[in-house]
Amino acid sequence: MSHLLRRAAIIALVALGSTVPAFARSVTVAWDANTESDLAGYVVHYGTAPGTYTASVDVGNRTDFALNLDELTTYYVAVDAYNATGEHSPLSSEVVVGPDYSVCDFSLNTTNTSVGAPASSLTVGLTTQSVCPWSASSFSNWITVSGRTATRGAGTVSLTIAANSTGTSRVGTVVIGGRALLVTQGSASCKVSATGADC
Repeated sequence: MSHLLRRAAIIALVALGSTVPAFARSVTVAWDANTESDLAGYVVHYGTAPGTYTASVDVGNRTDFALNLDELTTYYVAVDAYNATGEHSPLSSEVVVGPDYSVCDFSLNTTNTSVGAPASSLTVGLTTQSVCPWSASSFSNWITVSGRTATRGAGTVSLTIAANSTGTSRVGTVVIGGRALLVTQGSASCKVSATGADC
């Protein structure tokens, strides 16, 4: 076939439900129609590596098709046309369907902890799906994120807590994977327990 497909583009992305099983979203791929008179149909090719298509679907004469894809995997998609004798055009431009990280589920091993007035350190664990990215940020100037064991999937975050010399207890916030951790620190005159600081 001398005429090439001109374009392939993702035109819709619809997540089906909030769970994370394989094939949990539907992605519609659409392309410009081939104008040759001997057109017989199109084939949609896709895979999980650039230029490598491990699956293909003959969609006949339609110019769009909904693929069922895993939410947390990146896919590469291209389309070609074929005529009545089975000859295929070159592939269209490749389009990339990125993961939908909004379905990631993050959980901390604690969301509320108490420490004494002296300087100290704290380690917090986070669990999530293996490909899910996350960050850790302190919103209190006396708590520093001093290290982390991962940027995706399960990991731990190390926190450094400055001594409290203010004479009163204080509460700080650290956000890890979008989940808040509250840290209560007592003063030198406070008694700190698992339920908070008693001053």
